[in-house]
Amino acid sequence: MTLRRIPADAFVRRIKQVLDTEDKRFAFFLGAGCSISSGIPGAGSLVRNVWLPKLRDLNAPERTDLNTWATEAFAGYDARLPALLYGELIDALFPHPAERQREIERLCDGKFPAFGYAVLARMMEINGGKFKVVLTTNFDDLIADALYLYTSTRPLIIPHEFLARFIRPTRTRPLVVKLHGDHRLSPQNTSAETDRLKGDISRQVRNILHDRGLIIIGYAGNDQGIRTMLDGLPSEALPLGIYWVSGTEPDCALREWLERRGAVWVEHGDFDQLMLLFRDVLDLRHPDEKRFEAVFRNYRDTYQKLSGRIVALPVTAPSSAALKDAVERADSGFSDWFSAYLTAERLTATDPERADATYRAGLEQFPASPELMEMYALFLYEIQAQYDEAEQYFLRAVALDPRDADLLGEYAKFLASARKDSERAEVYYRRAVEAEPQDANNLGNYAHFLANVRKDVDRAEEYHQRAVEADPQHANNLGNYAVFLACVRNDADHAEEYYRRAVEADPQHANSLGNYASLLAFVRNDADRAEEYYRRAVEADPQHANSLGNYAFFLANVRNDADRAEEYYRRAVEADPQNAIILGNYAGFLLARERDEDERELLDTALSFVVNDTLRVELLFYYLALHGLGNGSQFAEMKQLLLAGARSRGWNLAPHVERARQSDAAFGARLEKLSSVISDGAALSVLDDWPEWQQA
Repeated sequence: MTLRRIPADAFVRRIKQVLDTEDKRFAFFLGAGCSISSGIPGAGSLVRNVWLPKLRDLNAPERTDLNTWATEAFAGYDARLPALLYGELIDALFPHPAERQREIERLCDGKFPAFGYAVLARMMEINGGKFKVVLTTNFDDLIADALYLYTSTRPLIIPHEFLARFIRPTRTRPLVVKLHGDHRLSPQNTSAETDRLKGDISRQVRNILHDRGLIIIGYAGNDQGIRTMLDGLPSEALPLGIYWVSGTEPDCALREWLERRGAVWVEHGDFDQLMLLFRDVLDLRHPDEKRFEAVFRNYRDTYQKLSGRIVALPVTAPSSAALKDAVERADSGFSDWFSAYLTAERLTATDPERADATYRAGLEQFPASPELMEMYALFLYEIQAQYDEAEQYFLRAVALDPRDADLLGEYAKFLASARKDSERAEVYYRRAVEAEPQDANNLGNYAHFLANVRKDVDRAEEYHQRAVEADPQHANNLGNYAVFLACVRNDADHAEEYYRRAVEADPQHANSLGNYASLLAFVRNDADRAEEYYRRAVEADPQHANSLGNYAFFLANVRNDADRAEEYYRRAVEADPQNAIILGNYAGFLLARERDEDERELLDTALSFVVNDTLRVELLFYYLALHGLGNGSQFAEMKQLLLAGARSRGWNLAPHVERARQSDAAFGARLEKLSSVISDGAALSVLDDWPEWQQA
């Protein structure tokens, strides 16, 4: 019987059409021919060019007529089909299982997946598991390596019959079943070994093929065990058909089964070429080398944190000297820009001038390093507050590597926060996202920018969701999305869901712990759980200013524990002396406690840093309650902000009104009306009878 034929391009279009119109799935069956371009010889080449000459040299070194000798040594040897001798020859050349395993390891070790495997890995991660199952008689790791190297998907590999019970069709991960075992785990390669597959393997494979199509490629089709397994499939199995992909019509043990099941012969023998056609038709992206940069960046980041903790160890700590010596040797092992950065970064807190000199010396040694330029720009911006010079280094770094998503994102943050240049910041955020659409950090930072600078709530939510999808375990993005849901969308239920996810992703993430505590305290009115999370936040990071300040506010306004509140306000100010929110809240707290002198200094400091209109209105109100109208400039600024719409809804200004009333009852009554505008939403017209307001 002649098999139906189809060219490769029509075949891949047909598969695409089936996938587009129905929820269908296919399994690949790969043979040794798929691994040739990755450096592993096919069975025929291995027999003819490697093993036969080696056995001839052992048994009959005087013979030069290889084919004639092989015909004499092996009955039925056909030089046109040398692969048929594979099982018998390996047994003759390597009579002991350990020898055979060492030879297979030699052939497989050090090989990397070529183009075809990279595309197949992309196909296996397509949503819905359309190609998630691969069966193979190969011993190598090329499929698994391709998934690890070129995708973010982690497969389930079945390398031995003892794991057969884990072969299940419902698994969401890609599944790779090595039918003849793994090159490291007693591979089955003699004829006696391959004539019968282990029962559990055979049974479980039949289960996963019952609702799929089967694409066989690079396979000679002469294993009796494979034929027996496929023969055992019920008639209703493989409803999407069987495709035999080869440059030649099948002439093997599987031929009768292929005919009986109505298989289609895809006239194409090159695995990589077929995968190229699939890549084109399925519109798959090329692998992104940024994945590898991220791997090494993670290695450096985690080493930096580890070594930083070790450098800070006291001399009395266990093994302190040995650990510090190990860090010194590890530091010197970095031969590139990172060594200069490590040295400079460790000097930043104690000797910023030497840190600056170290950065400059490093840039003289590595003048084309965009990474070191980026780190120096951040140092100049965050530590030295030298914005102009920082921008020069950012721009030089971008010129060297205009597609570095991390660099573009950091420059965008600089433009937004230091330069207050929202137009250019957005340009660079967009460039960063275009350079790496799945970079969770940039997606999350862009979402924050859109919400807080652009006030574009809908687009902000879109990017928050993209950030979470890109990395569902990114605690910072989960926490920031929770803040957005709570404060912008007023959706406490979903906010709490994302706070919980953030804390599960990183139980030591102080910002998420502290913000979740505030939700529990002021939205859920659950003071006990709130205090639990405030304490966890402070324990996770004793220098986290926001958590300290929020806990202080909670202690003052919910627990009414003024002494502990003041303790935590002091700790918060020590942690961040320029945090206007903490300074303002602390000033308001002291004003309510009639600590006027302390409050004056805090207010002046807070007003010098604050740029947020809502907070500035609060601080100006405290100032008026403490000083009165003074020279009128603060009152005039207050009026301008209120006319522009600035308010602080729900803020408790009553204690400060009472303080003012004690000094001047009439002025206190005026401030009470002003407080109703600021915190209760009263109309500005309630101030019309205040002459100073009219004149301000």
